[in-house]
Amino acid sequence: MGEYYAFDGHGFDVQKAGTALAALLRDPSLGRVWLILDRETPDRAIPNGEVPVGYIVICFGYSLEWLGRDAFVDEFYLRENYRGRGWGRKTLAFVEEAARALGVRTLHLEVVEQNTSALDFYRRLGFKEHSGTFLSKWIAKDFSKPRGRSGH
Repeated sequence: MGEYYAFDGHGFDVQKAGTALAALLRDPSLGRVWLILDRETPDRAIPNGEVPVGYIVICFGYSLEWLGRDAFVDEFYLRENYRGRGWGRKTLAFVEEAARALGVRTLHLEVVEQNTSALDFYRRLGFKEHSGTFLSKWIAKDFSKPRGRSGH
């Protein structure tokens, strides 16, 4: 997670991130997490030889506008040397099928403006931009969120 947060400029606190991830892993009604493994280029130093190359997380919601259960691709990270080689396309095809099987009708995602290659990639896969603006407000009073490069 730390690699992804540094890449996109998100604030990262390993303990808080670990707590949030553990809650998601414990409760499948919240979403799903998949580790992306390279089984074609085994590494003898790793048990089973499968090299972790990234991960993807979807979190479930429900929307009247989107006519039912939807999911947010909350995090999607591939290590740099695996980008542009079909791993992202294969991963999202897998996630779309898994989400459909879980009753999800729509997938949403957010991309930082500076990541133009990711924007182009998602557009090619059929994701569409909206005319609205995505807004967030941190409302937890007992838990602070680490600040990223953009200030949130």
